[in-house]
Amino acid sequence: MAFMFAMISGTVNPIRVRAIGDNTILQAIVQGGTLSLDSPEQANYTTVTLNASVQTTTANLVQVNMRDPRGSGVGWTTIGSCNDMAAGSNTIANDYIDWAPGTIYALDGASNTGVAAGADYTGNFGDGTRTLANTTTDNGDGMGNYVINGTTMNLQIQSDANAGTYQNTLLLTIS
Repeated sequence: MAFMFAMISGTVNPIRVRAIGDNTILQAIVQGGTLSLDSPEQANYTTVTLNASVQTTTANLVQVNMRDPRGSGVGWTTIGSCNDMAAGSNTIANDYIDWAPGTIYALDGASNTGVAAGADYTGNFGDGTRTLANTTTDNGDGMGNYVINGTTMNLQIQSDANAGTYQNTLLLTIS
């Protein structure tokens, strides 16, 4: 068996191939969101039976969720305020309402650095607003999603309180 190789008129000349570069700019527009919070619709105090002495009843704010998607890192504070408890014309002064903020947790990859729950039992709502949680300011702390669990609301029932179903609205504000 014989092989035959024949070249038909011409030469083999490889073409020089050179890579030519071009740049593509990748761009992502990231817009900030709105500072927000969610809280339970209702928190019920345990029932008290009057016994001619001062009693304390508690309610639990199971979860308060705070979100800072603004993308600015300027920080935030969540405060609470409330007026007197009322049952018809009977009232229990907000001087007898205080709270112990629960434990704060960072969610969805946020960091707990510089984020703290407010102080326990430092004054009452008759003294004005109370801090539930806050961040240090202007250094990027508090960006993301946070939840504070187990805030205990305390209500002192005085020995001369009138019987009734007392209600009030706790106003939580984040700014």
